[in-house]
Amino acid sequence: LEEALRMARQAAANGITAIVCTPHMDTFGNPAVSLARHAVVRAALQERLDGEGIPLRLYGGAEWMVSEELVGVLHDLPEGRLARSEAFLFELSVFMPPDVIGRLLFAARLKGLTPLWAHPERHPAMPGHAELAQPVVDAGGWLQLTSGSLTGVFGKDVRRCAESLCTAFSGRVLLGSDAHDAERRVAELQEGYAALNALSAGLGDKVREKTAPLLHVVI
Repeated sequence: LEEALRMARQAAANGITAIVCTPHMDTFGNPAVSLARHAVVRAALQERLDGEGIPLRLYGGAEWMVSEELVGVLHDLPEGRLARSEAFLFELSVFMPPDVIGRLLFAARLKGLTPLWAHPERHPAMPGHAELAQPVVDAGGWLQLTSGSLTGVFGKDVRRCAESLCTAFSGRVLLGSDAHDAERRVAELQEGYAALNALSAGLGDKVREKTAPLLHVVI
């Protein structure tokens, strides 16, 4: 709890007013039970934030490992999507080649769901091959880059890959903090937006404006 509060204070200080909480999830076991447990914990944390006057709103979601069952699960469990919107966040294991997402994208389109690929710039197959993200964009999906990738937190190669993706797909890029703790993987977005503005004038501002409408919530 204390770590979560530290992260929340950092987020608020960074100008963040809302966080979609996206714990790692997969479709094995009973996702409904896990999501229900997440909701209880999230509500308890929200109560504590409100009590301490930390101006931060928490929403539900998950970061899903790709599987054949994923779209069906998300169709039945809206709480597994981002803020109960049509958008959902997925990731690929480093052992999965990017072309495995073809079926996922097709199934998502049939169900009216919008896929967001979490941190594609950090997948080992991506550096030098931005075109591997084209199928996601063609399917109406988005690329959610990690803010720290654009500021060098994950090294020069990842930063160059992130910049390449932003240049190639500027209209379908979003930023996430991918915050994991209060030390290295912190809740920050402003630095990423600034890096995008430095890459191309006004790009960071445009990316920032797209997030709330996509999720149908006020962030």
